Amino acid sequence: MSAALVKACCCISLLVAVPVSNVAAQDVVRVNTAAELREVLGQAESLLASNDAQGAWNLLQPLESEFSGNAFFDYLLGVA
Repeated sequence: MSAALVKACCCISLLVAVPVSNVAAQDVVRVNTAAELREVLGQAESLLASNDAQGAWNLLQPLESEFSGNAFFDYLLGVA
């Protein structure tokens, strides 16, 4: 993988802005911008760091069809 591609994946993977604490299991987070994706991925990473794998899964799984293939998204979903 080229350095430019790795950098692009890292930049894309740092995007989003939806408060996770208000997201119930049945709620689906909408991600419309790169910034929103970065926020969601950051929230999933924080959930995993606090040993809440189920919360991270609940946040990411509904977005899988849209963001599958994003290296950081795939990593976080796999860990969750």
